[in-house]
Amino acid sequence: MRTNRLVRVYKNVKGLKVIRIELGMFDTWVRVVFGPEKKLQDYVRWADRQPNFVHDGGGEYGRLGCCLKSSGCSPIVWLPRSPRTPREHGTLAHEAIHAVFHILDWLGMEANQDTSEVVTHMTSWVVRNALEHS
Repeated sequence: MRTNRLVRVYKNVKGLKVIRIELGMFDTWVRVVFGPEKKLQDYVRWADRQPNFVHDGGGEYGRLGCCLKSSGCSPIVWLPRSPRTPREHGTLAHEAIHAVFHILDWLGMEANQDTSEVVTHMTSWVVRNALEHS
């Protein structure tokens, strides 16, 4: 389902909710994915056509979220559910920054004072749209 021209929401994709957030002039996107971590591996194998992808899971204590650098440049931010608590909102912002840094690497840009506006605006865009459509 397209919610506006830069955000698409897909429900029940391999058992997950996927929000695809276009980044406009950068001609790429960030996927924010909510749902059980055990379904994340199947989603990446299917969506990114990476049959050998292995996700190590949350380990002994589980995981609050993660950011996966995928083929090309469309990072995946995963959280077990839509953020409800301050800690979960913070985790979304934390993982969104990882996604932004993956995109900067892909663009060949360094994160520094000269690019700080790009980093902060891109992070804000990802977090705002993820929360609005979660």
